[in-house]
Amino acid sequence: MDEININAIIERIKNVIAIVKQLKKGEWIRVHWLDASYAINQPFYLPKIFSTPTITEGRFWHLGIEPETLEPHLILATEWREDGNTPQRTDHIPLSCIVMIERTNEMEKKPLKIAKTSIKPVHIKIVERIKKVAVA
Repeated sequence: MDEININAIIERIKNVIAIVKQLKKGEWIRVHWLDASYAINQPFYLPKIFSTPTITEGRFWHLGIEPETLEPHLILATEWREDGNTPQRTDHIPLSCIVMIERTNEMEKKPLKIAKTSIKPVHIKIVERIKKVAVA
């Protein structure tokens, strides 16, 4: 088994925490992080890469703590409600999975998707079937 470089992991997390401490709510950021991966029907194969490199862009919303593990999570607003004040969708990224955070300049900022909250009424028809069963 390859040796784990604990010092490199600690240094990466320190760099991430230093940037997170500077973030302001609503600031546009690009987060490079490692998401989980999986393998199917490969009982004897151990992949060398255990994660999926992922990039998520959005506005910094909050730093949350997972209650069960006490793992801090970066909360990004990636889609807004029509009122523009409340996120419709947020992405929660564990700090320990973050490789790098890019703070973008004003020119790179992109508008977030706006969720349409107007829902057309749907008529639901309920069908009930009674099944007769012979009892001995």
